[in-house]
Amino acid sequence: VFLFLVVAGRMLVNVGGDEVGLIERRFFGNNLPEGRVIAMRGEIGIQARVLPPGLHLLFPFLYTVRKDRMILVSDEEVAILEAIDGRPLDPGRIFARHVEGHDTYQDGEAFLRNGGQKGPQIDILPPGKYRLNTYLFRVRLVAAIRVPAGTVGVVIAHDGEPMAAARLLARKTAGHTAFQNGEAFLENGGQRGPQIEVILPGQYRINSDLFAVTVEPAAIVKA
Repeated sequence: VFLFLVVAGRMLVNVGGDEVGLIERRFFGNNLPEGRVIAMRGEIGIQARVLPPGLHLLFPFLYTVRKDRMILVSDEEVAILEAIDGRPLDPGRIFARHVEGHDTYQDGEAFLRNGGQKGPQIDILPPGKYRLNTYLFRVRLVAAIRVPAGTVGVVIAHDGEPMAAARLLARKTAGHTAFQNGEAFLENGGQRGPQIEVILPGQYRINSDLFAVTVEPAAIVKA
């Protein structure tokens, strides 16, 4: 009987060291609330939580598990995310606001419970290895922004407050650390459009969906 439950009932699940287990609850639970597509504990459907690496004991026949690779972000990359479930975006906003407590998106239940919003995320993932629910979060790896010596990065913001009439460049905004903190940029009144600030030579972890950066030769002013 035990062997039958292990094999046919998929009671034991081994998740490899570079994998995560995506869980679906098939029976005996609450239906998803209207508008939701990801299940919390006790609800039928694909679960927000994932199984980390290791051997896991599950109730037989109740769950199915699909394994996926962990997300690896190299030193030259950043990960841009989009959530397929969560609260709706604030009126007029294009990107989801920052929420705390989800362990860099590795705790899907905490993300939803703490008010995470559906849609493009303002936060990005820096280099590292992450156990993400790839059903809840769509992940795209992009190259970090590199500004070579002798050049500057010219920035256009795709979200923010509107610029004042007759202004061609957005006003300077504090606290965004060379546009690497999109939430601070928006919370501190950053404006949509071409920015008056430029990025100096270096490598930057920027949400390139929020900020378009073009590299231009630096102007040389002679005395």
